[in-house]
Amino acid sequence: MPQPSEVRAFPLSAQFRASVEGRHMVGLVAPYNVTADVGPFTETLKPGVFKKSIAQAARSLPLHVLHKHDEVPVGVAVSWDDTPEGLYGDFRFDTRADAQEAARLAEEGLLGALSVGFLPLEPHGSKWSRGGGKPHVDRIEARLLESSLCSVPVYEGAGVLAMRSIGVPGVDSSLIVPTPRLDETRAWLESLKKR
Repeated sequence: MPQPSEVRAFPLSAQFRASVEGRHMVGLVAPYNVTADVGPFTETLKPGVFKKSIAQAARSLPLHVLHKHDEVPVGVAVSWDDTPEGLYGDFRFDTRADAQEAARLAEEGLLGALSVGFLPLEPHGSKWSRGGGKPHVDRIEARLLESSLCSVPVYEGAGVLAMRSIGVPGVDSSLIVPTPRLDETRAWLESLKKR
């Protein structure tokens, strides 16, 4: 029986600018070395957990809404940046009306989180420990399956960092409008570097 994929969600904020490549979303999809309570256990994604996975499927991983795998994705990953702080993704939205609506909802903060679906690679991809409270797992290696826009975050501080678009009437192609969450996200990333 196939092992079910797991999902993790992250809050988002956005800024907007034009791009010659069409409408894109850039965000931190998986922060590293941050512990989250995922229900029956706590979990930490370790640096490089998705490194092999993105090398094998970097430009083909889908962007969904609410992990609805039975629906056509609203976008696709264009590139990844695996840093010590976390995994950043650049996603291109499809031109369909429902995909553009998903982009609008992300832009306006109504879909307030990013989420990743992944498959833990066993037996060496996870390191479990049992301390005084809940069991804890460090994810060392996992197969990244998809990313999704959603509204309920699991990990604090990560999310959409920029929306880029082209051909939107009334939008100056050089305009950059930061949101309040962008500064909060940058401060959070800086605090990780000091740990």
